[in-house]
Amino acid sequence: MGSIFRIESIEPLDDCNAWRIKLLLTADKDPELARLTHHMQSQIGSLGISSFILLLFLWGKYKEIKELGDLTPRTIPEDVKTYFSTILAASDLALGKIEDGIGQLLSVVNIRDKQSHMPRGNKLNNYRKFMLYYMQGEWDLAIKSIEEVVAIETCQTSESQQEWLGFYYMLIGKTRCRQGRYSDAMTYASKAYELCKSSLPETHPYLASCLQLILVINIIKGQTDQQSAISKEIVKVQTRSLPQEHPENRGSEMLDGFLNHSSGNRIDFLLQNEFFQSSFKQTVTNTTNDPISLLKMIFVDFIENNTDEALSRINKVIEITKRMKI
Repeated sequence: MGSIFRIESIEPLDDCNAWRIKLLLTADKDPELARLTHHMQSQIGSLGISSFILLLFLWGKYKEIKELGDLTPRTIPEDVKTYFSTILAASDLALGKIEDGIGQLLSVVNIRDKQSHMPRGNKLNNYRKFMLYYMQGEWDLAIKSIEEVVAIETCQTSESQQEWLGFYYMLIGKTRCRQGRYSDAMTYASKAYELCKSSLPETHPYLASCLQLILVINIIKGQTDQQSAISKEIVKVQTRSLPQEHPENRGSEMLDGFLNHSSGNRIDFLLQNEFFQSSFKQTVTNTTNDPISLLKMIFVDFIENNTDEALSRINKVIEITKRMKI
């Protein structure tokens, strides 16, 4: 009781559905363990329903969070409802249910028009505003909102400042990528990765998220030289930090397999990939016309032989790219 182990390696055993996990005994004085413990405590806070909801989200249990929201709206304390609605909206985004997510945020964010503002100085309020604009495809307004969060974080002094700035820069990079501004997106993604790398354990999921964004930009720009190496590093980090069934983990494994198959075998690989056939296609939405959403839809269209629809979307991407002068 009380012993703490670090996962040293995870390797599949030959010819059977089993894995060999090597554990390394560590102690409270382990600096990486101390950093990870501090990070988890600062994120989760005190025990209670808020912590339980956040843990479900970090575990990738988006459907379970939705079910919890349907079953217990009247039993959740008033001071938790706004927080819960924010987590529900983030779960909707992860599931591709954009309209549901917008509805959740509008229930707790009173924005009558594009000129109205919530009180400044509150990171959570501005973060909700960022989420709302992001889901609505209002990229410039989303950037403005998250930059307000960055300004607030920069003025504060805390042990977790660098990791939070890294997280917010990653969000700016994701938004610029959605907007089609790939050079700006790469600048922020690289900055986010460096900040997270210097302040978080090497197996933290934020590092994988930064690398995912860098990989997506490389794929879009046709820069193939580092794609496989980045993809393998993402899988390595997520395998050691996320449960095997986590959607992020399975999505990265799918992309890594896709990149490591020859071009002639990639479609067959996806047709046989259970995650692509179920979860991935369910998260692709037809409600937005940003480059990333269009590229996901093109991806699915080609696999399902919807050539005309795919070509139509390709033309939309070209139009957006020309407008942005990329």
